[in-house]
Amino acid sequence: AQMKRFYKMLVDMNPGWCHVYPNAGLPNAMGGYDENPEMFSTSLVDYAKDGMLNFVGGCCGTFPSHIAALAKKCSAYKPRLLPELEKY
Repeated sequence: AQMKRFYKMLVDMNPGWCHVYPNAGLPNAMGGYDENPEMFSTSLVDYAKDGMLNFVGGCCGTFPSHIAALAKKCSAYKPRLLPELEKY
C-alpha cells in the first residue's frame, strides 16, 4: 500500500502494460517475510479496484498460496485499459 501512489504516477505516464510484483512484506530480523496470503492479497486488491493492473504477482516470501489468494480477490476486477495512442 505504501508504494501505490508512486505506482500510480508510473501508470499515468506509461502507455504499455503495468504490473506489481511485491514481496510478502519487508524482511524480518531472520530474513523471512511475515505477510500471509490474506494480508498479501488484501494489500494489493486496491490496485485492481482502481484499474491500475495489467498483471500482478509476488516476489520474495510469496508462495502459490499467496498467488491463489491474490487471483481470487483480483478476479472480480477488469485489467487496466491501455491508453489510446495517436497513430503515426
